Amino acid sequence: MQIKQKNGTRLISLILLLGSSLFFYHTYNFPKEIGPVASEYGSAFFPRFLLIFIALMAVILIIQPSLKKNRAEPGPIVSLSGAQAARSLGLWLLCLGFYLSWLTMGYLYASPLFMLAAGLLMASRSVVLLAALAALGPLMYVVFEQLLKVGL
Repeated sequence: MQIKQKNGTRLISLILLLGSSLFFYHTYNFPKEIGPVASEYGSAFFPRFLLIFIALMAVILIIQPSLKKNRAEPGPIVSLSGAQAARSLGLWLLCLGFYLSWLTMGYLYASPLFMLAAGLLMASRSVVLLAALAALGPLMYVVFEQLLKVGL
């Protein structure tokens, strides 16, 4: 599959803009914090901050080509091989599987499996890197649950 870089950037920017808008809307369903760890901004503050940043960057990417002078030369073409497309689809399916396994197994058990599978899918052959990826999930659990008191 081949696509002009300019058109691909616009398409991805629109997807990011629509996705961040949708996720921003869903932050209003976040539970309100109570007790001594509650902040005045609520649990949705940081996700909203990131989503606004993503939306602003997407708008900049959409506007950027019109700010440049028009050139007669065609833009570069980005190509995607069948193996790369399959790997991309596999990563999306793996993320969906992680979400579903998180609901049934919990984050602590699902995250090392997801990180290992993602490392293998991205063709990592380093045992040290795969072990570090597998340890990253439980480490994030400790940081959020124990240090920041945010439930996963």
